[in-house]
Amino acid sequence: MQDPDDVADAPLPATAIAIVSCALIFVLAIWLVAIPADHLWRPGTILLLKTFAALLLTFTAGARLGLATSAPASGGRTITLSAVPVLVAWVAILLPEPWSFALLAAAFAALGAWDSFAVHRSEAPAWFGRLRIRQTLAIVLALFIAIIATAV
Repeated sequence: MQDPDDVADAPLPATAIAIVSCALIFVLAIWLVAIPADHLWRPGTILLLKTFAALLLTFTAGARLGLATSAPASGGRTITLSAVPVLVAWVAILLPEPWSFALLAAAFAALGAWDSFAVHRSEAPAWFGRLRIRQTLAIVLALFIAIIATAV
């Protein structure tokens, strides 16, 4: 018999955070595409997008850390690996564009896959995996838009 928590929808706060974070990244990415390369606000937009994406990556890694600390079977390895996205985000902030956005997109994709696998190993509720996959796809798409906008 399945645990009811495994098939329940994501809690409203988790869904709201995912939607708002994806919306903010998309707005910044679309704005970045829309403004000319010599626009006064372009460097600020790039900094906002890069910084918010890096902060969101660290926030998401923190959620992963929370899962690891609440599941005794996770062990120290998972807890230690949860710190890697924070270091990647830090490096991404220092990189020039479009490399910073490419690194952030790759890190989000890797963390999203890792979170999805956690569901399959019964280390996270099913709603978490579904929410993380949707969020990962949206963020990686937005960062891909930023890659294109800054590569030209």
